[in-house]
Amino acid sequence: MKKYLLLLNFLFIASLYGAESNKHLFLFSKNGVYGYVNYQGKWEIKPQYEIAYQFVGKTAIVKKDKFWSLINKKGVSLLEIPAEKFDTVYPFYEGLAVVSKNNKFGFINSDGEIVIRLVYDNCFHFSGSLACVVQDGKMGFINKKGEIAIPIEYSQIYPFFDSDIIPVRMKNNLMGFINKKGEIIVKANYDFALPFNEGFAAVVKDKKWVFINKRGDKLGDLTFDQAGNFAEGLAPVCIKGRYGFIDQQGKIKIPLQFTNAFQFSEGLAAIRKNNLWGFINKNGILIIPCSYTTVSSFKNNIATATRNGKTLLIDKNGKTIIRN
Repeated sequence: MKKYLLLLNFLFIASLYGAESNKHLFLFSKNGVYGYVNYQGKWEIKPQYEIAYQFVGKTAIVKKDKFWSLINKKGVSLLEIPAEKFDTVYPFYEGLAVVSKNNKFGFINSDGEIVIRLVYDNCFHFSGSLACVVQDGKMGFINKKGEIAIPIEYSQIYPFFDSDIIPVRMKNNLMGFINKKGEIIVKANYDFALPFNEGFAAVVKDKKWVFINKRGDKLGDLTFDQAGNFAEGLAPVCIKGRYGFIDQQGKIKIPLQFTNAFQFSEGLAAIRKNNLWGFINKNGILIIPCSYTTVSSFKNNIATATRNGKTLLIDKNGKTIIRN
């Protein structure tokens, strides 16, 4: 069960006008402080923050000089909150941000006002007007009024980040799927389950991974030792320590030849060979050679990587745009 739980490791605000707010900026560190660079690796907001998060839309949360701040893409502060008020302020989603104080969590609005009291042991950001909360070891969902939308009674649950149907661990200690009304969509028959994506979910039964549709029907005839979510039509799978990809007919599309693999993102998937990471396209062709110790998936055409102890931002040609 522990190895399955590892897979769980898991940021709307007033509109800002002008071309400046539409460019993508990327969080990066230099000399122990954080700033933001553009696609060319040039500093748009110089390194100055002790804590910083990626931009979510047009704003980001940062901490500097004993203040939490909400900044725009010019580095202008739109909201400042004294650091002693909250131990942590997380990025805004759908107009609200998770905050914590003394290990209790709640939500503030874009004026910095507490709108959902800090009574939870943990919270996840709002998505689709619902937020997952943890209280006394159980998980459930609240709405933006702070009302209980799905009872806080589950020992394991996924937030509604990318799906309207999520896996939950039910009273029989097996996992099934519920919708946003808390209604059971797929009965609890599985030892572990990942959320639905592109119509399928990876689940574990009898120590083997398979894929099911929303009726609970199995995809194809193959079973796997490990599996990940479908993305862009393909899903990473593993048999006997070798990873490849299957398509949505359950057929192997990219042969099992890698020692690890991430799901596809923006046309590329990270794969590992000989203990180093690179990227392939959907035909299985190596696009960026395996030369990195760690990598992230691509987002907005940029991925984070490490090599020789240095952190890099790379583009889809494998070009380093900045290193620390």
